Amino acid sequence: MEKKSHIYAAIGTVVFTGILLVILLFCGMSCAKEEKLEGLMVSFGDESEGWGEPTTVVENSSASDMASTNENMLTQEDESVALETEKNKEREKEKQQQEAEKERLRHEANARVAGAFSNSASQTSQGTTTGESMSGNPMGKGNSGGHSWSLAGRSLLGSLLNPVYSGSQEGRVVVSIRVDSNGNVTDTKIAKGTTISDAKLLEASQKAARKAKFTEGKSVAMGEIVYRFVLN
Repeated sequence: MEKKSHIYAAIGTVVFTGILLVILLFCGMSCAKEEKLEGLMVSFGDESEGWGEPTTVVENSSASDMASTNENMLTQEDESVALETEKNKEREKEKQQQEAEKERLRHEANARVAGAFSNSASQTSQGTTTGESMSGNPMGKGNSGGHSWSLAGRSLLGSLLNPVYSGSQEGRVVVSIRVDSNGNVTDTKIAKGTTISDAKLLEASQKAARKAKFTEGKSVAMGEIVYRFVLN
């Protein structure tokens, strides 16, 4: 009888121990879950700054404002450049108009001066210069004192001077002349067609040619004077 009591006591101890272990096991798992859940809650926190969303919104808003400001600045700069370009074009146009007006006035002044010289030449050369040497003749040819001249687009002012001549030579001396824009003879040389070889007469002819005066022109003109000499 006493032996059975010991057996029952051992069985009861085992059962009780098993139940106790089961209870402890469930309690331990429950505590672990609660600790784990509590740890997750603590790490996330309950403050709004921890989420970071408001900061992102502020940054996006700032970037948008900056982009808008840059765009406005670029637009204003483009408008300023366009306005400056337009002003430059207007100034250039005004400058061209002023230059054109000055050129027109200059041409009118030159025309009046040329007309005055032409009238003077016409009045001075009457009786000494004939036919083609009249003022305004585009051929630019004429006779004066038995001699002839040719200078395209110009007219002779006054008459040709006679070279110093001893009267012992007969023939002609052709003098090539270079006339500047003011009508002055600046260079001379004996040209082809000359039939007299006397050096003194050739030099005298060039000297007389240098004293000839013609009307003004826009540029340098090239022509010739032909002196004719006849024995007395």
